[in-house]
Amino acid sequence: EAKASLERAVELARSAGEARILSVALGSLGFALQRAGELEGAKRAYEEALAAAEQAGDAGSVATIRLNLAGIAKKGGDLSTTLEHLEAAVDMGQRSGRRATLRQALLNLANLDLYLGRTARAEASIDKLAAERGALPPQLAAQLLSLEGEAAAKRGDHALAEGLCERCAEAYEALGR
Repeated sequence: EAKASLERAVELARSAGEARILSVALGSLGFALQRAGELEGAKRAYEEALAAAEQAGDAGSVATIRLNLAGIAKKGGDLSTTLEHLEAAVDMGQRSGRRATLRQALLNLANLDLYLGRTARAEASIDKLAAERGALPPQLAAQLLSLEGEAAAKRGDHALAEGLCERCAEAYEALGR
């Protein structure tokens, strides 16, 4: 039902001829398709939503759509495209002031950078997040501790890594996970 409703919303947005409205409708359809596991359809919807958001000059929507496209690319194993989308999401998140999107993009980028062995780049993202640790939602704060622990381990500081991992585990336990 959601898919049919969102497809109708896309049709209405197309007929309205407003790029911003079309971007939102397509982004919503992409999200629903992604959650339903229809990744190719989601990717197509997001790519069209991205073009509409860029046409509308909506940096916040561009950031969110890029973050979602990064998730699809990562799931498909395309790490170079994932990096491209995450870096763009960080940039647009900063430009738009969309803090939630920026934070998630920084977490995902740091995670991928650590995986790829780009520790210094990961630490730059981690440092940006750590600067606002007190304002992070508990889930993101727990993820940050995990990334800090992994970065410390990659630097060879195993005592710090162990302490951060313990704090991360405690944070997840407090979340019921």
